[in-house]
Amino acid sequence: MNNDLVDVGLIGDAATVAAICAEVSSSGSLLVCNGCRDIEAPIAGVLVIDHDQEAWALCGACIRRLHLEGTVV
Repeated sequence: MNNDLVDVGLIGDAATVAAICAEVSSSGSLLVCNGCRDIEAPIAGVLVIDHDQEAWALCGACIRRLHLEGTVV
């Protein structure tokens, strides 16, 4: 089995992303794009990496740079 393969999903639904951002900001934190680190770029999606139980917030420009196949949830 190849350990380099992981399950990855992109949450791009505007209402879900807004709820995630609101939850993070309610704790006093700022959700910043993990790709470009631009603190002013609005978060457009969350990339979930199941194997590592990790998630990355991404702005629209960084999402457009990803080469994705399939449906964005």
